[in-house]
Amino acid sequence: MANILANNYTEDILNIYRWCRERNIIPEVADYLEMGQTEGGKLKDFSAIKNNLNLTPTEKETYLQRLQPLDHDQKVRLMQGAIAIDKEF
Repeated sequence: MANILANNYTEDILNIYRWCRERNIIPEVADYLEMGQTEGGKLKDFSAIKNNLNLTPTEKETYLQRLQPLDHDQKVRLMQGAIAIDKEF
């Protein structure tokens, strides 16, 4: 299982999905749960980063942004692509 985040979302994700389907592998896809350190589908706090004294405030913000989930439009494009691939099988 891998996390698809806003930081690593590319069309390669759909290529990986197609590769899996060609080999009869069904990838598991999940979203952040509304609990703990998430709110409104976004990561709101990540103590391991925020409490790290070795990171500058800019570095902390960069890491937090990289850990954000896909936005609505990215999710829609990903699901549309996955549905199109599933129709091939």
